[in-house]
Amino acid sequence: MDVDLFYAWRAILVTVTSIYVLVRLCESTWRWQQYLWAGGRPQAMLRNYLAVMVLRMRFRRFAGLLISIALLAAALALIIWLHRIVP
Repeated sequence: MDVDLFYAWRAILVTVTSIYVLVRLCESTWRWQQYLWAGGRPQAMLRNYLAVMVLRMRFRRFAGLLISIALLAAALALIIWLHRIVP
């Protein structure tokens, strides 16, 4: 049985880090949700501000950024794929 310790360590690290990030993201989202839906004038003003910012968002510019991210991710996937094929 040939087990490389580096790959095992990397898999464990990725798993633990991903779970930690997911837990922290959920916790932060829950706290923001509780804060924004609490009754009060500052929270109502912040909710209105966020609604206006979402409505004013430039969807074409945002779509352009998403397309560029997708192209960069595809280029990275191609490089990784070629790295595995070409010795």
